[in-house]
Amino acid sequence: MYQSELYKKSVDGPLLICVSVDNIPKVLFIVHTGWYGSHIGCRSLALKITRTGLFWPTLSNDTIIYEKTCDACQRLSNTSQKLATTLTPVINTIPFVMWGIDMVGKLPKKKGGVEYDVVIVDYFIKWVEAAPLKQTKGDNIVHFLWKHIITRFGIPKVLILDNGPQFEGSVLAEFGEKYGIERRFSPVYYPQANGQVEVMNRIILSGLKKNMVQTRANKRAWTEELPTVVWSLHTTPSHATGETPFALVYGTEVVLPVEVGFPSYRQKGFDEEENNLRMRGELNFTEELRDKALFKMVQYKHLMARTYNRIAKVIGPATYELSHLNGKSINHTWHATKLRKYYV
Repeated sequence: MYQSELYKKSVDGPLLICVSVDNIPKVLFIVHTGWYGSHIGCRSLALKITRTGLFWPTLSNDTIIYEKTCDACQRLSNTSQKLATTLTPVINTIPFVMWGIDMVGKLPKKKGGVEYDVVIVDYFIKWVEAAPLKQTKGDNIVHFLWKHIITRFGIPKVLILDNGPQFEGSVLAEFGEKYGIERRFSPVYYPQANGQVEVMNRIILSGLKKNMVQTRANKRAWTEELPTVVWSLHTTPSHATGETPFALVYGTEVVLPVEVGFPSYRQKGFDEEENNLRMRGELNFTEELRDKALFKMVQYKHLMARTYNRIAKVIGPATYELSHLNGKSINHTWHATKLRKYYV
């Protein structure tokens, strides 16, 4: 008990305030569906709530039920993607040196004639930046990189791109040569090779659709919802690293709107002088936090590759012979277009 509030001690130390039964639906709505949510999955939703400093005994099960019964999620959730080749994990160990960039569009044209969305993601920390664009010319991409990446995170060493004309043109080539940025292109007709940003594109589009379904009475444009979806990605723990991108960048967790209505222990016990001292101390451990995140990411990606690549024999181009998990062969051969991911 602290100031007449009940808390639970978490496994890693911080105290989590226990939410009353009456307030559980409100918390779920704010974090999953509210103005800073992006309809994240049940596991990420549960992690985000506990990272905010909140807890109740049926949290895990309640998040599963809430996601399954969310109208927008049921209407617009992505189906499993068909695989064509084996999964080759790309692992980067230094933040802000390798970014994947891609375009989304055409989207519904909004104020100012914008109908494209440029998305870029860091391959280690999973930090995402996105911005609406009116045109997809090389000049627009260079301006985006300067404003959103270089002036905030420094000059990258590698940009992973698809074969769009805005990326292949002379403007971006000259910009890369000027600042020593290597351009790496994914194979023609196979943009999935730039997997990080392709995944983020799907998540952002899904979040935009769900948020716009939720707010269609207010007639909010996708350009207005975009910052909300990006912020949700910054403040949601990554499956690969186990940490939020915000924490890996700034060394602390962000204060979220749900903590205004349901103050966490850190909010109630806030002392400005002590907070300044603790923040300076926490910044010393940011590199250790990133090292732990890297270790988790390597394990996660190798696990994904093993699960993804359960193929016994390659018969021909995109044709495979499969086996059960116990090694027993399955009759017949299978084309890649008939195969889907299966999570054990």
